[in-house]
Amino acid sequence: PLLYRLDDDEWVPERLPSHDAPFGWASAIEYLVSFDAGLLAVGRTGPAKDCRGASAAGRWPIADVGMPCQFPPQGAWVSEDGGAWEDATLPVLPNVVPENLHVNVVAGGPGLIGIAAEPRLDTVRYSVWTSGDGQSWDRTADGMPLHPGEYASQFVALRGRLIAVGAADAGIGGAWTAIASP
Repeated sequence: PLLYRLDDDEWVPERLPSHDAPFGWASAIEYLVSFDAGLLAVGRTGPAKDCRGASAAGRWPIADVGMPCQFPPQGAWVSEDGGAWEDATLPVLPNVVPENLHVNVVAGGPGLIGIAAEPRLDTVRYSVWTSGDGQSWDRTADGMPLHPGEYASQFVALRGRLIAVGAADAGIGGAWTAIASP
């Protein structure tokens, strides 16, 4: 992945480690999080399943453009100063295929709060993790209990609370609040 930083009125490109994956579509930064120890970049990296000539439902062909039909696993990188980057980790959950795991990371407390979405048969279960450095993570709580059809899409930590917004049944907006762990 590539990121640009502004140094003395000049934009400087920085290449991040690619988790030993080939460079290209499957390596991208999705967002950055600033926290006390530096920056965490979260994105996707690794091989993506190639679906040339297939379709999601198997009913129509897709042009031979090599589009992935499954996103590669999430990846993360950490930096103290925005210049030198190294591979970081995200929470790992047993029994969840890495390609199906999605972790939202926000700044909170003295470090980071990671909210991992664990796909279930009829809903999504969330777990809450904390990290001071973006490398080691501790599971602190289970997230909000959602009903079938509900999902959370964005999170923020505010004054000791973790706030999630998303959608409830039939696309109606929803919001959930919980006290965040220290």
